[in-house]
Amino acid sequence: MKKLLLIVFGVFLSLQAVTQIVETKPNGQKVFVFNKAQSIYDTLTPEAKIFGLSTFWKEASYNFVFFDKVKLNWDSLYYSYLPKVLAAKNIYEYSKILDQFAKKLNDGHTSIYTPDFFWRDIGRPRMQWDVVDKKRFVSRIDETLLNEIPLGTELLAIDDLSFEDFAAKGNSLNGIKGTSLTFSFRAKDGREFKKELPRVAGKDHSVISYPPLKPAKEFEFKILAKNISYVKISTFENDGIPTQFRKEIPRINTSVALIIDVRENGGGNTNYAIAVAQHLTNKQAMVGSAWKTRIHKAANKAWGSSSVFGDTSEWTKRNLQFLNGNEWEYHPGDTIEIGKLVEKVKVPIFILIGEKTFSAAEDFLILLDGSNNIKLIGQRTAGSSGQPLMFELPYGLMARICAKRDTYPDGRDFIGVGIKPDIYVKRTVKDYRNGVDSELKTAIDAVNNK
Repeated sequence: MKKLLLIVFGVFLSLQAVTQIVETKPNGQKVFVFNKAQSIYDTLTPEAKIFGLSTFWKEASYNFVFFDKVKLNWDSLYYSYLPKVLAAKNIYEYSKILDQFAKKLNDGHTSIYTPDFFWRDIGRPRMQWDVVDKKRFVSRIDETLLNEIPLGTELLAIDDLSFEDFAAKGNSLNGIKGTSLTFSFRAKDGREFKKELPRVAGKDHSVISYPPLKPAKEFEFKILAKNISYVKISTFENDGIPTQFRKEIPRINTSVALIIDVRENGGGNTNYAIAVAQHLTNKQAMVGSAWKTRIHKAANKAWGSSSVFGDTSEWTKRNLQFLNGNEWEYHPGDTIEIGKLVEKVKVPIFILIGEKTFSAAEDFLILLDGSNNIKLIGQRTAGSSGQPLMFELPYGLMARICAKRDTYPDGRDFIGVGIKPDIYVKRTVKDYRNGVDSELKTAIDAVNNK
């Protein structure tokens, strides 16, 4: 009897331990709760490692919207990563393996977030570069290295690997502070040399870069030569952006043209993009991105599973797409009627775009598609938008998976393709090294030639 009581008591304690790590969020969601890690060297239990990988695999299996683009066996890939996550010695190694797993889906809105505290101990060499005509040139550097590696020096390789091969082998610029990478360079005079650069913790501000890092302006307005208005919008994350833009419309309408620069706009809230776009288009209404998302219905999937036993009835066939995870819900783009009292920009409009134009900034361009008072100038945009599903992983890690697949209203793809400019500008090494803004110069020339 005593033995039975001990067994029952043990089961009770086990159940109590399980219930203690379940939490109901304010939104009603029930989740496992793990103590948040405090250091990159904190360890994880084998169960937590598998749970985190499995959570990402499960959510992607049901919700990721681009499996037809990546052409991989998701279950097989998951299986191959089980020993990898189990071998991770600490949360830092674990997060890197999860990040490699997420990157196999090759989507800009699908990723593992790096926890903020990681940056106390990890970082990258204190150097940045621009890509021009498929070549990389130093654009910012540790000021103590400026004489040795001047701005405009070309980068050739990392650890004797091309940048593409370096990434393909699962390497990362980020790493533990104090470790280093060896870069190969080509000076402006053609001389090639190598330099080993240490990684600097992301939160270490003792290393001074040149040019000095300055807080990015979210909104900028100025008048260029020959009375051309210039507006730079670096984000759509701030609800003050539309207000700032509206304030400048009277002045813009006294100029000869408006140039809007969204080349470095990484996105934000599409509603703020709409609030600006309504002042620009000469259409009576704008249409946003059409989109679709995957549908999971357990009963329909069950009916489709009868095919496993040779059932070929029409009802079973009708439900096969549920079984295969390929049933979709479609939504046309929202039509936004523009009120008669909305103040309009009445001068010709040129929008500068490029490879760093992402997400809500691309939604902004979709809204303006077909506005014959607007020309897009530059290079194709990033081709990455959608709605990410956000969720927690063990020990304070976070992840996201793209669950909404956007297109033009007429069904044309721009995800993975980019939005094409009306006037393509090829950035040249000569212009870059001479400090010529090729896209802005093209826009100004277009204004003056009208």
